[in-house]
Amino acid sequence: RWVIRIEGHTDNRGDAMSLMQLSSERAGAISQILIAGGVPSERVTVDGIGPANPLTTNRTESGRAANNRIEVYVIEGL
Repeated sequence: RWVIRIEGHTDNRGDAMSLMQLSSERAGAISQILIAGGVPSERVTVDGIGPANPLTTNRTESGRAANNRIEVYVIEGL
């Protein structure tokens, strides 16, 4: 068995609650695309991470752009 885990991430601009909501919405949008494409919904998990795990600095525009992202993992063996 396998599961697709979708994580939404944001930069650190804004209040924590809004950033968590935004990251959840981003991940949820991707999950809906996958489900509409035929992936069984019970195999998709969504997690809003917010600004907790930046890839790089949030001090520059390019850094913030990199931190605003979706990460998708296919996890086997569940």
